[in-house]
Amino acid sequence: MQRFNEWMSFRQTVETGSSNYEFIGTYDIESIPELKENSDPIELEDAFSLIPEQWKSQFPNVGTVIAGKTMNENQKEIIWISVPEQSTAYLFEKNS
Repeated sequence: MQRFNEWMSFRQTVETGSSNYEFIGTYDIESIPELKENSDPIELEDAFSLIPEQWKSQFPNVGTVIAGKTMNENQKEIIWISVPEQSTAYLFEKNS
């Protein structure tokens, strides 16, 4: 199983626009349980207010969507948004 910190070294980045957070990739949430275990839950509306605008439409209007906040190995804040039915987490890292 690939650990969260190992995965961070393989992340990809994209343009963020005016957001304080940048998209760093998607991952199977079940493969990195420490991400969820070491996170504080946050309201979905709060998570959506932090991530780049273009990503908000990626999440379904129905079904379960959950979000959390944690710190990575470089002490940068991570926001993750997960669609449990898809076992997918979208990760966003706070810009410096």
